[in-house]
Amino acid sequence: MGLLSRIKTWVEGETLTASDLNAEFDNILNNLNPDSIEDASESVTQMQATADPYPGGSESLATSLRGELQRLRYLIKQITGKSQWYIDPSYSLENVRDVPSGEIILFEKDTAVTGYTLLIDKDDMVIYITKGSGAGGEAGATDKSGGIWQQPDHTLTIDEIPSHSHQIDLKGGKDSIAAWNPGDPLIAASNTSSKEEAGATLDILDTGGGQPHNHGDTWRPPGRNFTRQQRN
Repeated sequence: MGLLSRIKTWVEGETLTASDLNAEFDNILNNLNPDSIEDASESVTQMQATADPYPGGSESLATSLRGELQRLRYLIKQITGKSQWYIDPSYSLENVRDVPSGEIILFEKDTAVTGYTLLIDKDDMVIYITKGSGAGGEAGATDKSGGIWQQPDHTLTIDEIPSHSHQIDLKGGKDSIAAWNPGDPLIAASNTSSKEEAGATLDILDTGGGQPHNHGDTWRPPGRNFTRQQRN
């Protein structure tokens, strides 16, 4: 039932007059406005009804005003992210920051977000936060091979140095390693009976504290993967 009331109810055999006919048409023309048109929310179920205007990338054309309203409701739900189109959104569009074109943002996604281009010029890097204006002079590395993380001070104490030995290797012709004693000359006369040929050097191989050592290179701190994406 519509909201517009008729002027006259006709009965069988009644004569149709110009005045009655004109009055009824004027009633329609003068009152056919939003306040007199029936709604599309006769029940809560009808009020919640929506229709996707672009399913699967193809237009879905409305065939009635009700269908048009349902398509508009669908888009309102998409914009607000609420379960129903009439529920107040968590944020006002006025408070949503408009990202300028060209600005780079981090997203926890592996693929490009709509309106952004995925940047692939950086990979396997960490980020750090400063107070702005290049605070502290930290410039960071341009790639993962150039980054240096300062390790904590880990100078070994005497108790932390494991027991170890020093191997002495008398290079060149020699009578016997066992025949060499500390304090003996490292370079002797050039003859085969000497403990060391002339020009030979003493090689001491050290192990333990003070020598080069490695820290495992397979460790990395826990984290989440983000991509750099630029606003189109």
